[in-house]
Amino acid sequence: MNNYTYCKLVNLTVEAYSSCLNHALLTESEEVMGLLLGNVEYTNDDRLIVNIFSTICLTRKCKAKDRVEFDEIQVSKASEMADVMSRENKIDVNVVGWYHSHPKITIPPSQVDLNTQYSQQYQGPFVGLIMSCFNTDNSNTNKIKLTAFQAKKQDNQFYPCYVDIEFKAEDDVLPDVKYNTANSAITFCNILRNLVLEEEEQYYKESSKIDDDDYLNRSILFCNRQILYSKMIQIVSTPYVSSVCSEIENLKNLIDFTKKMNFKLDESINNHMDINKFKDE
Repeated sequence: MNNYTYCKLVNLTVEAYSSCLNHALLTESEEVMGLLLGNVEYTNDDRLIVNIFSTICLTRKCKAKDRVEFDEIQVSKASEMADVMSRENKIDVNVVGWYHSHPKITIPPSQVDLNTQYSQQYQGPFVGLIMSCFNTDNSNTNKIKLTAFQAKKQDNQFYPCYVDIEFKAEDDVLPDVKYNTANSAITFCNILRNLVLEEEEQYYKESSKIDDDDYLNRSILFCNRQILYSKMIQIVSTPYVSSVCSEIENLKNLIDFTKKMNFKLDESINNHMDINKFKDE
């Protein structure tokens, strides 16, 4: 890859970032992953910029706290979805990268991450995003970090090439299309659906190893699954509940402001009427 053109900048829409973040926060026990959809552009000085405005959640080949894997079949299916999006919206859409989480570990890419990134780069512009989460500081605050990277290989060793990230409004990247905003709820539902299907598959695998009359272990397995689902619901619902509470507070402030303005308007009208009455007298 001596002639490979490395990306200099990633333009990430707030909607795509939110999708990656929501996915990453759904589980703190294993890494999650997905693919990034967007397009590329070259500046006048031949700098490569990758624009990311949508995501696709992938079913994981392995569930582990320190690695994720995906295959060419999944990339091929994502490319087909990108082609459909291109035709429907009359814009250029391609698979331009992948994202995954680092729960409770540092953000730098591992050798496995770099190998995965390196194996995909040869097909064209392709970047990786890593979201480190569930890491708390001394104040017990969840610190979330984000990085973009590509990979280079030297002396049989992989090294990261970090890429700058700029957050963009969807209008700046897609001035004539409202694809991701209109489908953000569907995207998140698909993420949740994939995770539930993965957990169901794991549950039935573990269940098949337990004897039918081993009621204790079957009950423990069932309870663990319900606890996991409860955590998912809590993680999913918390930001939406907070958003609703914030909106309610904004509406209350707007009502109070409207009442004050209405009072001032009534006062002004009454004063004006008193002045006219005085003139008439």
